[in-house]
Amino acid sequence: MLEISIIVPCYNAGRLLAETYETIASQEGDFCVKEILIVNDRSDDPETLAVLRQLAATENVRILNNAGPRGPAGARNAGIKECSAEWLKFHDADDPLLPGALQALTAASENFPNAAWIGGDYYLKEGNSEELRGPMLKSAPLVKSHLDEAYKENRPILLERPTEIFLKASLSHTCSSIIVTDVVREVGGFDEDLRFQQDYHLFLRLTRRADFVFVPTPVMIYRLHGASHTYGADGRLLAYRAKGLRRLKDDPDFADFQAQLDTTIFNTLVPAVRASRYDGEFIRALVLSLKALSQRITSNSAWREVIKSLIACILFGKFYGKFE
Repeated sequence: MLEISIIVPCYNAGRLLAETYETIASQEGDFCVKEILIVNDRSDDPETLAVLRQLAATENVRILNNAGPRGPAGARNAGIKECSAEWLKFHDADDPLLPGALQALTAASENFPNAAWIGGDYYLKEGNSEELRGPMLKSAPLVKSHLDEAYKENRPILLERPTEIFLKASLSHTCSSIIVTDVVREVGGFDEDLRFQQDYHLFLRLTRRADFVFVPTPVMIYRLHGASHTYGADGRLLAYRAKGLRRLKDDPDFADFQAQLDTTIFNTLVPAVRASRYDGEFIRALVLSLKALSQRITSNSAWREVIKSLIACILFGKFYGKFE
């Protein structure tokens, strides 16, 4: 029977943590949730602390307390270090796991016994709305062609070492996959220096060590609210995505993907510049436009973005402030 450790980073999730725990604990099927590791990233909200105390007394739940706030990447890494099951699953404290989710994911291992990374689709829920958008991957233009076979035939599919595909678009969500624990440890877990887009950076490194099995079933709901940091064309998010991609340039596993990395970095930086200007972050836009220009010094579009960002800085007096 397949055993799973569930790793739940938590920072002031309040009642949503209790709701998420119930969606995990109610999963049924031919698998075993060996442990649920809730990593408390120094929460200070009384409601959250009360929920943590309650869950600490629950069977197979362990509360890990970070010495200081380390962010989602650091919290997940703490769970990776402590988990003991063959497989692990990352799950955010505020995102419900859908009924039958773990059964759908684990059942795919029967069709692909050598699988080390299995992912499903997900829904998006915005704010207090009851409406669910999605399935998000099924409807995403950049990944649709790669997943059509799975949806048309209603069966899992295997994508062998899908680095080129993931460089174009991610086929997974942090909370919609199960992964062999040793493989995650082998690639070094999450890069804690990346405040955002750590999951995409991890996924790309996983593609060099494991095939990806996709299950055409929504397995979770991603709540998009004020505390969410990983969705949309936010200039800051795209900037961190580009930062993670640049780090892969020095990774020996990506020696054969330098040209693809350069293209992806450039294609990430340009919309990051435009999104930053739209958000009024003109200094960030200028810095990112210069990075885009360094990728393609002869690119007319890169020069245009530099000029537009420079003019915005001059007109709006934004040659000050901190760029993160």
